[in-house]
Amino acid sequence: MTTTSNRHDPGTGPTNAHSAATATADDPVEGLVNLRDAGALKGAAARLVRSGVLYRSDAPLPGDPTPHGLEWPPGTVLDLRDPRERGEGPHPSKASGTHVEQLPMAGSLAPDTVARLHAAQVTLPELYDGLLDAASDWLPTLLRVAAHHRGPLLVHCAAGKDRTGVAVAVLLAVAAVPQDAITADYLTTNDVLPALEHRMRTAHPHRPDVPAHLLDAPREAIGTVLDRLGPDPAGWCHARGVDPGHIVRWQRRIWPEHHWW
Repeated sequence: MTTTSNRHDPGTGPTNAHSAATATADDPVEGLVNLRDAGALKGAAARLVRSGVLYRSDAPLPGDPTPHGLEWPPGTVLDLRDPRERGEGPHPSKASGTHVEQLPMAGSLAPDTVARLHAAQVTLPELYDGLLDAASDWLPTLLRVAAHHRGPLLVHCAAGKDRTGVAVAVLLAVAAVPQDAITADYLTTNDVLPALEHRMRTAHPHRPDVPAHLLDAPREAIGTVLDRLGPDPAGWCHARGVDPGHIVRWQRRIWPEHHWW
């Protein structure tokens, strides 16, 4: 496992920010665009969780260069995409010896939500609500992988924004990260949306365009998730089938030692 020497400044956003800022229609973005260490928080929240434990990103592609400032490759990848999105062949991270698990979150959505999503009639808050309505289908696996992964753990979907945003918000909330810090992490995706859309369109030119109203990362969308989790995110997860031991083990993995004293 390789650690790059150019350390990423915590809280400064995605590690491929230069590529994101300079991409043009004729210049495909090389490397993950929406990648960041979800534990590299700003201000007082930086003392609450460890960095180098939980990464989030858009979908890795074959040939992506090693990102700057992160311990890489991750020890475990949790891929939240559906089988049709993943396509044929192994996950690109397997080539580096990374353990890959699949958790197709959207497969748990209610049929009416799926129909409205395909018809571009669902908003992001409604989509996130739908994912949380079905949390008992995917949440126990999320916490199991987070609790027992060989780290760092990379969680990703296609854009690293919606399914990943919900999953990472849950993991951070269970670790008692303040809601404003979770919101700030989610909103960071807005800094790279043009390059992210371009990378996805270049990688999958024949897929239908995503409706414009689903491309943003709005505050009210992640607010829906945090409101649903309420004042006791760990209890909310336990009520949906998560093993309490996995919650405690995850907390011990991401909390610094001083958190326990």
